[in-house]
Formats: sequence, structure tokens, C-alpha cells
Amino acid sequence: MWKGEWKAWVFYWVGLPLIFLVLGAVAVAIVTSRHPHHDGPAWASRTLTEARVLDRHFKVVRALNNRAELEEFAAWFHRADEVAQRSGNGWTHKLDINASGGGRWLYDAPSGEVTYLSVWARPVYRLQPADRARFSAMLAPGPQPIRQRGGDPAKER
Repeated sequence: MWKGEWKAWVFYWVGLPLIFLVLGAVAVAIVTSRHPHHDGPAWASRTLTEARVLDRHFKVVRALNNRAELEEFAAWFHRADEVAQRSGNGWTHKLDINASGGGRWLYDAPSGEVTYLSVWARPVYRLQPADRARFSAMLAPGPQPIRQRGGDPAKER
């Protein structure tokens, strides 16, 4: 080797592999370090314009258009915790959320778990017990008429 070439050789054979090894370790650490979310689904912190709750057969159970109801609804899911293992048996309701990051979500009434409807694995969130009770009470049949999109309120009575 000539004078000064050994520095290039050391960098090429030792330095570059070491740099790539460190970058790979950092990338693996970032990808595998998924901390549980304690603030529920992302749409829960955004402004909701409408939310509809559908039953197992896609029939509207409740439509939320009122600003106060929507804020309370979003607060329930904002306080939801991400769970590592799902405990429910099936999904009892579908939630159509009209907000940024909304879409169709699946809800299991007995366990209070909710997840985004997707072909990919998504996080599962569990409502707090008090919020689950209020959500179940909201789903119970009540005196208010259920209004579907484009429906005539006079015909629904």
C-alpha cells in the first residue's frame, strides 16, 4: 500500500459497514418500539361533523348530528386505551365517522373495544368502563326517532 491509501481502505472496509450497521439498528428500534396509545383513535381529537352507529346488519341505530353529542362521543373514544390483546368475540356495531381520519370503525358492545375496519392489522382500543356504560345507554332504544340520511322525519314516525 502506498502512503495515505490505508485510510481509504479502513474507511471502505470498516467505517462504511459500521455506519450501515448502526443505521439499521436505529431503524429496527424505531419500527419495533410501538408504545400503546393512551389518547384513542386519531379522529377523536378532531372536529366531528357526523357519526352514525350501525348494527350488525348495517341498519342505522343512532345518528349523531348535534354538536354536544358529537363532542361527548369523541371524548369517550379520546379516553380509550390501546389494548394488546382483543378480548371480545365479535363486532356488534359499525361506526361511520365523518372527520379527518374517520371512516368505518368496528365496535364490540360487551367488551367496549373499537378498531378501524381494514384488511391490515390495526390497533384495538378499549373504552373506559364509565364511557362504555354511557355509550351502551346511547345505543339503547329511546324515544328519539332514528333518522337516516335523506329520510323524511314525518314518514319515520
